Amino acid sequence: MKAVEPPAVGFALDGDADRLAVVLPGGELVSQEEVLEKLRHALGGKEVRADGEGGYLFPWHLPEKDPFLAALLLLQVLL
Repeated sequence: MKAVEPPAVGFALDGDADRLAVVLPGGELVSQEEVLEKLRHALGGKEVRADGEGGYLFPWHLPEKDPFLAALLLLQVLL
């Protein structure tokens, strides 16, 4: 995450794109517990679950993990 102006947040997906890591400037990883807390805040009461390996599930949305929705929701609360 090198740039003239550091980005506010970075997102990384695993090889099959079902897990998400959140990286802050300087390379600091956001813990899965903190990501889950921020997702719950962004959703305002809708259910979200974590699988403990970086996957986030939104049962009201899809039956599979959706790191792309998680990243979009996190943008609301991290920026």
